[in-house]
Amino acid sequence: MLSELVAAKLTWLAVVTGKAVLWIAVIYPSLFLVGPIIAASVMRISYLVRGIPPGGTPLAGKKEITSFISEDDAAEMKRRNIDPDLPILKRIAAESVTYTGGLPAVLLQIAQEGVGKGVGRHSNFSTRLLERTQNTAIFIYVMVFGNNTERQMFRTFVTMAHKKINDKRTKNTYDAMDPRLQLWVAATMYATMLDSYEKVFGRLPEHEQEQAFQEFSIFGTSLQVPLTMWPQDRAAFQAYWDDMVANLHVPAEAYKTTRDLFQPKYSKLPLGLAVLLAFTRPLTLAVATEELPPHVAVQFGLTSSWRTKLLHGALQGFHKLTFPYYPAFVRQWQKNYYLWMMRERMTKKGMTRNGRHISTELLGA
Repeated sequence: MLSELVAAKLTWLAVVTGKAVLWIAVIYPSLFLVGPIIAASVMRISYLVRGIPPGGTPLAGKKEITSFISEDDAAEMKRRNIDPDLPILKRIAAESVTYTGGLPAVLLQIAQEGVGKGVGRHSNFSTRLLERTQNTAIFIYVMVFGNNTERQMFRTFVTMAHKKINDKRTKNTYDAMDPRLQLWVAATMYATMLDSYEKVFGRLPEHEQEQAFQEFSIFGTSLQVPLTMWPQDRAAFQAYWDDMVANLHVPAEAYKTTRDLFQPKYSKLPLGLAVLLAFTRPLTLAVATEELPPHVAVQFGLTSSWRTKLLHGALQGFHKLTFPYYPAFVRQWQKNYYLWMMRERMTKKGMTRNGRHISTELLGA
């Protein structure tokens, strides 16, 4: 009897182990290897059918918006020798693999008290995960690749949302319009996006490191962060980063956001996205566990183990071995998709925020 129980237990263990090996060795690589090719091919066909270029047709206002930034920021850009065309940032942001650090970036952002309170009290990732993800992706791609009309329109869209995210009527402990909070969000984007890019494509040449750092300031200056608040150089940024990270204490409000991110309501999501998130959840959690500063990961209940190290290392190795060899239209399909989505929204459906319709007329364009 005992031997039968042992045999049954060993059989069960063998089945479970076999399934795990199958997922890691076959299904996961197939998903990540074939998935981008299928998505890129579908989008390419869509562009051909519609007769539009990849990314859609850029928008134009009634009159040309000649400058997207303030005169003070323009002068500071000149002083810092920042190329307004953002050539290094465009190279980095165009690659879809750059966004594998998306979850660590969000967790770092909400670990800051003001950001965490604002997001926790005013956002719902559980049922609006797709919308929040789309808006974040559009913001990044528009600010880097969009024209001035598109940048101005989406900045207005984001600003309208941020104006109501505060607790000025009570304790005045957070305000989404606070440039210090927006600076931290932009800083996390720089740190995680550059890190993800360099893990796959190798470290940028030294002469491009500083240029890339300066160009990433667009994610702050496109909102309410004056360029003078962006650290002067990478050394100054490292000092700022180390100080901020050392003092991160996850606010209570951020734990609700974390639950929504870790365990979204799959029934509220499109079927394809729900299945994809369910399959990739162990990998995304492993990436967050291994890439967050240890004391921050612990606060979010993420514990490093041989399993998370294995999954994180396998994913990074897989991307490094495969991603650089995809054709450009496959590597960059997300950039074109989200630009097309933004342009479709603005031209056909329009964009509404807090009861106001955003259009070129609203901007005086």
